[in-house]
Amino acid sequence: MTDNTNIIAKLLQPVVLPNGVSLPTPLAMAPMEIISSKPDGTASQTDMDYFAYRSDVAGLLISGAASVNLVGRINRYQLGIHDDKFIPNLQKLVQAAQQDGNRFIIQLQHSGRLAQEGFEQTGELLAPSKPAAGRTGDQARAMTEEDIAQTIRDFAEATRRAIEAGASGVEIQGANHYLLHQFFSKLSNQREDKWGGSLFNRMAFALAVTKAVKNVIAELAPPDFILGYRISPEEIHGNHIGFTFDECLELINQIAEIGVDYIHLSLEEYGGKDPFSQQVKERLVSRSKLMVAAAFTAEQAAQALQHADFIALGRATLIEPNFYKKIKSGEMVKIVTSYIEDYAKLPADLINWFKQANSPLPPLPRL
Repeated sequence: MTDNTNIIAKLLQPVVLPNGVSLPTPLAMAPMEIISSKPDGTASQTDMDYFAYRSDVAGLLISGAASVNLVGRINRYQLGIHDDKFIPNLQKLVQAAQQDGNRFIIQLQHSGRLAQEGFEQTGELLAPSKPAAGRTGDQARAMTEEDIAQTIRDFAEATRRAIEAGASGVEIQGANHYLLHQFFSKLSNQREDKWGGSLFNRMAFALAVTKAVKNVIAELAPPDFILGYRISPEEIHGNHIGFTFDECLELINQIAEIGVDYIHLSLEEYGGKDPFSQQVKERLVSRSKLMVAAAFTAEQAAQALQHADFIALGRATLIEPNFYKKIKSGEMVKIVTSYIEDYAKLPADLINWFKQANSPLPPLPRL
């Protein structure tokens, strides 16, 4: 086979999840904030149009982070799933994203000490421990037992709403310095109770959330409902260590024992960084599938399948809304790899975010 034929064959190989769902391709759309929901978190027409236009970009589409409660919101235009009033528009969003027969799942998130919008709305900023003065989110207070119990319930209730909205699944956001990550990190969690200190205790909150979500799925969802968990492989800032990769592997092991369909490894390098991906896959064995992020091209995605089960595409799906469609129709060579405004049809606020001089986002080619 030619190189292109081999790449296409790899990207059209179905992926069967532990719950029996067969995805037609190992390509997924990575969760990305598009800052286009209504100020209260209601899915907007812009949200619906964005996902409708990308409904055939991958076999599995993951929403940007959806807030599970008001106090955990990170920005004013974040998608919300913390109230039943959001369900009607979430149903429309799901229908738009799944109109080509692919599956759409909603990422569930709490920002913890990074929840500046939640702080503005409620006057509260919650974290595992109170950050030191001068640190990000230093207005936060340590969560009480009731705060923790309520937040676990909020993840469960958000899962119920996703089910009622017709989503194909949920992904728990346990990475990227948000609340679950904060509980796991020794740098942000200095608690001396059952939620902090030892590795076992620092894993407890993430495991409690996962169990609560899993219980709701078992009770209310159809058998093909998908559960994923996103995680950062390590947190190391010079000599300051939040958690090591070995500790992350143990948390992954415990999450897999609860029963998730995939682990989503949050990586920065294209196609997954070894030895992280390979070691995670070896630890998972056949209990869960492994998704890695940060592939940009079809070639990189196919290469990453050497040590992962499927690939989350980020910027590639912003630039090329028909990524998967072109592969399955034999038009891989026509995949667009540079930003064309009229073709990409990105929300205006997202474009402005990319254009900011101090933007935290990686640039779009030729933007």
